[in-house]
Amino acid sequence: KEATSEDEELELLTETSPSETLVRSRGSLALEAATSRQSLRTQLTGGIQATTATLDLPEPQVAVRNLLEYAKHAHMSTVMSKAQHRRANYPFGSIVEFAVDGSGYPVFAMSSLAIHTRNVLANPRCAIQVHAPGWTGLNNARVTLFGDVFPVDPNSVRDAASLFDTKRERMGTGFHQSKGANLSYFVMSRIVDILFVG
Repeated sequence: KEATSEDEELELLTETSPSETLVRSRGSLALEAATSRQSLRTQLTGGIQATTATLDLPEPQVAVRNLLEYAKHAHMSTVMSKAQHRRANYPFGSIVEFAVDGSGYPVFAMSSLAIHTRNVLANPRCAIQVHAPGWTGLNNARVTLFGDVFPVDPNSVRDAASLFDTKRERMGTGFHQSKGANLSYFVMSRIVDILFVG
């Protein structure tokens, strides 16, 4: 069950091994000190901790990281750009492929022709929801990340592509089959809040 706390801080991944890839966005270099120490908040405290203690479930931060590592896709909500006329400023939902870099930040492979790509270029604020593989209903775990999505720095494009290649090898067919000149990489390099439902 959900419970709220403004003081609970959740560190997703505090240590990064030398072999892990950290993808930088164009906007992240100026915010590097802030994002590297970003405290990610969860709204689940007492309830999930009590359940963890009695049923030996993973800690919330471990459960969140597991969801991000093993899900094939995410549901992304962006703000419709002014180019969409009467739909401008309304939320727009889409499904995107993503991988996770060495610090736990979601990295996305998105077509330049997609509406959600144009939306984040105009307004980087968005939310993604990831649910457990084999989703069967509202009793299953899911996590929502709120943050800002920016294009991956050109110097990190090869690293971003490598993340997707590695995930495709692990996930098998049905993940990241599309490649081409229209494909661009983005990263949620600033995560402002997390809502985890276990």
